[in-house]
Amino acid sequence: MRVEVVTSTTFRDVETRQLYRLYGVDACDPNQTAVLGKQTWPCGVVATAWLVNVTLNRWVACTPIRQSETPKLGRCATGEIPDLAAEMLKLGHAITLPSPEDRLIPTYAQIEKDARAAYRGIWASSFQMPWTFRQQAGPPKKP
Repeated sequence: MRVEVVTSTTFRDVETRQLYRLYGVDACDPNQTAVLGKQTWPCGVVATAWLVNVTLNRWVACTPIRQSETPKLGRCATGEIPDLAAEMLKLGHAITLPSPEDRLIPTYAQIEKDARAAYRGIWASSFQMPWTFRQQAGPPKKP
């Protein structure tokens, strides 16, 4: 499918309009920032831009994890990237989710651990966990 990116972890099939969310990860909210040294940077914009860059004009395939939810949770890939969520974790653009049912991918936890140890992406900065940021920011806007 061809997709349009809605947030840093969510995109929409341009033909069916079905929403998909990357399984097992979260990333900075579009309005969220982080601080590196004394410089503020838009971590949500960076994560969203990365997802746009790797999916733009490319076919995306998703294996749904939970069919009944909207957006559909899935493990998604492009021809160049076999697991978009894993690649986001590797580059430090995403964080594994804290809920036990979404931490069922042990490789994701290890990939995040490696990114943290290497201070990649968000891990080089001070930031709030995305779920904490959203709780303090109020209810999300509809995509």
